[in-house]
Amino acid sequence: MDELRITPEGFRLGVTSLPIQAEGGDKRNSWHDWYKKGYIKDGTDPAVCGRFFEDYREFIDLMAEMGIRDLRLGLEWSRLEPARGVFNNGVIKHYREMLGYIVSKGIRPMLTLHSYSDPQWFMDLGGFESPECEKIFLHYVKMAAESFGDLVSEFITFDEPNTYALNGYFYGCFPPGKQSYKLYRSVLTTLASCHMAAYGLIHSILDEGRDEQVKVSVSIGCRYYEPKDPKSGYQKRAVKWLDDFSYLSFARAVMTGKASKPVRKLGKSAGCYVDFIAMNYITGGKTTGLDERPIEEGIPVSDTGTAICPKGLALCAEKLSSLRSLPVYVTGCGVCDNEDFFRLRFIYEHLQAAMGSSADIRGFYYRSFADGFELLEGSTARYGLVKTEGEEALSVRRSGEFYSDIIRAGGITEEIALRYTGTYYHDINGKILEGLDDVYYDRQKVLKSEIGEGIITEVSRFSADPEGYDEAAVREENGTAVNREFPPAPEPAETVTSEAEPSEPETISVPEEKGACDITEALDFILGRTASAPSEDLPLPEGIEEIVEKDPVEHLDEILGRI
Repeated sequence: MDELRITPEGFRLGVTSLPIQAEGGDKRNSWHDWYKKGYIKDGTDPAVCGRFFEDYREFIDLMAEMGIRDLRLGLEWSRLEPARGVFNNGVIKHYREMLGYIVSKGIRPMLTLHSYSDPQWFMDLGGFESPECEKIFLHYVKMAAESFGDLVSEFITFDEPNTYALNGYFYGCFPPGKQSYKLYRSVLTTLASCHMAAYGLIHSILDEGRDEQVKVSVSIGCRYYEPKDPKSGYQKRAVKWLDDFSYLSFARAVMTGKASKPVRKLGKSAGCYVDFIAMNYITGGKTTGLDERPIEEGIPVSDTGTAICPKGLALCAEKLSSLRSLPVYVTGCGVCDNEDFFRLRFIYEHLQAAMGSSADIRGFYYRSFADGFELLEGSTARYGLVKTEGEEALSVRRSGEFYSDIIRAGGITEEIALRYTGTYYHDINGKILEGLDDVYYDRQKVLKSEIGEGIITEVSRFSADPEGYDEAAVREENGTAVNREFPPAPEPAETVTSEAEPSEPETISVPEEKGACDITEALDFILGRTASAPSEDLPLPEGIEEIVEKDPVEHLDEILGRI
């Protein structure tokens, strides 16, 4: 580990604490419903995971002690609006007290209005599929701007709306568990439109008469892709398609007002609808086509099996900056490291990448300040700088001490580098990757011993070896039911017939006794991961085999539109 001075002047080193992950106590949101259906890997109920909502003073006091001066936190929509059009004044007051306490401790809040979870009543109305969703969402945004605008000068409308749409409506692993390319495009477009409308609304409410102008953005979830063979034209085109498909199309919409696939026409004026670029970044990898390659032995991974790729942060920031020259804030970047073996190295390398980027990166928020509910993984995936164990006092991890030290020092000094040297990664098989530092601290000796052989945890064991992870046993131990149908099979969609556009089903479905072919099974064939159609009873639509043989990148919209 080398010295690293944090530049430019005023560079922010903050943390995140988002409601569905940290607050606990709320049972009226989409993720509590997802838990009740059995789709959380370790069976954790988000309502009992986290206590930030009630005990925020304890968390904020510790942040202040650690020297943290920037916090991205969120509002839980379902708490504030428990029924459509009905706002809870007690919850509004509580959030105002929370924000006031944060400001009193010298911490600058960046307020996120929507972070993955929705009120269940909103989902029952159709969520962001509903024709009324933008009107409903803007009603909530108006309340938030009017209620908290005097305490906050920076707003994030959505946390990773592109990831929310991709996992909820294409892969089907997040609520509401649907699998449809057309629906993904529709919801992604709606989310872009909602942000653009919210951007204008917040400014119209808060701009007048302020000493410090309000700033509004949207956190875009980024993954870095690169071709395994840099000379392959096909792989380069695949990377471009994956970038657009996963995040650049959405970014282009909110930064220019222009639509490009998969975002549809927006019905909004051209222009920039962000005051700064906000990006979240976790991982990156190589590809030979339209999906990532399996992670190879010797590549550092987190405890959930995601590749650790610091350079991707810098390169994603540069791609976003190419759309609009604006300051960039990394509003979420963290790693699952249950035993806190390599988190501080992860932080160091990602800060190093940020400092070396040609993008104008002005801040880095580590995700998350404390352990909490990590969506599909539950509570067994630990991302926090701070350890939380039920009602026990908060405990700062070694990585948290490291982060605190570099905040106070304005970077990594020679003394800090020497004090924290010796951290290391593991690969997908749990093998410790040596040669990263000349010096290892005492934990290395423990891990080299017989009792400390390997470092794969319960979560990473599932990622590295799905056959070796007994999900049923974990659920039985936690007293939760096993749902072996994860994710849920999508229901057949209604079709609309017109002369201009022939009727097409949103999903493929067959009677239960014959099994089901869903979009992900079909994509396995399209992407070349299997050599045959997924079901003899349900062959793929006619003509797809010929398109795949030619060039699936050039024709993927056509392919997916026929599924």
